[in-house]
Amino acid sequence: MTPASTALHDRLPHAGTRGLLDLGGSALPVELDDALSRLYGNIHSTPAHLRIYGGLDEVNAVYVARDHEALSAVLLLRDDGRRLRVINEGMRLEAAALEDFARHAFAARPHLSAIEFNAVEAPPLTIGFPVQQAICTADMPLALPPDADTYLASLGKNMRRNLRRYMDRLLQLHPSFRFEILEREAISPADARAVIDLNRARIAGKQQAYSIDDEEERILALLGERGMAGIGRIDGRVCCGALGYRVGGRYFFKIIGHDPQYNPCSLGILCCYLMIRACIERGCSEFNFMWNEYEYKYALGARRRDLQRVVIYRSRLHQLAQGRLAAGLALAGARHRAAALLEPGARLDELPAGARATAHLLRTMRAVKRGLAFRRAT
Repeated sequence: MTPASTALHDRLPHAGTRGLLDLGGSALPVELDDALSRLYGNIHSTPAHLRIYGGLDEVNAVYVARDHEALSAVLLLRDDGRRLRVINEGMRLEAAALEDFARHAFAARPHLSAIEFNAVEAPPLTIGFPVQQAICTADMPLALPPDADTYLASLGKNMRRNLRRYMDRLLQLHPSFRFEILEREAISPADARAVIDLNRARIAGKQQAYSIDDEEERILALLGERGMAGIGRIDGRVCCGALGYRVGGRYFFKIIGHDPQYNPCSLGILCCYLMIRACIERGCSEFNFMWNEYEYKYALGARRRDLQRVVIYRSRLHQLAQGRLAAGLALAGARHRAAALLEPGARLDELPAGARATAHLLRTMRAVKRGLAFRRAT
């Protein structure tokens, strides 16, 4: 521990207290690093993710609460002058703890007008301050039972039958198939790149531009620190794979790739299923499919979880003074609701006829736009 981080550690709140501390250029103490994983269990709240993807360098303050001896809250903060932005994401906010934090922050920093959270889970909030909430994105978590047989039994009859049929066909046609689970530094960069290449080929087959090219090196770096991968081989060659990150008892599914020559065996869905089983066998409580609502995720038991942007204002007067922020949040929420209709898994049959026709038209327009972008890129 550096002298600066040692000094910060010495200033951390004692049992039953809380504090909002300036970092002063010091690194986070290991105690806070570990607490972030334990408290929130989300890859987007880990210093490893923030360091590799950017965000950790923005942090200039930290809020810490300690109930009894254990840390109960660790929020990484950016004080921009009039606003306090919470950098870590993905956590669930409870009203009482949120109000406690806001009261402490506004009292400690009189210059603040607003506190901002991004991509967090929160119920409708009624606290002692004006609050604005809007859905900004969503992920797809799957709650895992304690054993794989219980999970299989929870799936639909057709899915259970198909998984057994796919596996029987795969092993009959390709008896050398093996599926290996690797973690962190045991994940070979060559294997990870092979899975990414298979994923890239699948996206190209849909005539869509590939968005992960600029992210590949960061994915490999985060795999080395938080990774858990399932690699499938036939005759020793990578034929499929799933790449993701483990944080405590939660697994975050980032990329899947499979060789299209094995489509008759439905190798893609089998790879997902085998990865879920591996997580169950290792004691995970959740398998998070992350973004994008595809039908196969629903078929494997995942459910959409809305994540919100939440802004807490010091007062109604301060909310009026931050009019651009408030209006921008309302507009972004409306845009997200419209964009959600374009997701492949969106339930259009639940919409009125006019809205359903509009959604179909927008999907067609987006498909044409993506096709044109792909042709320009290639």
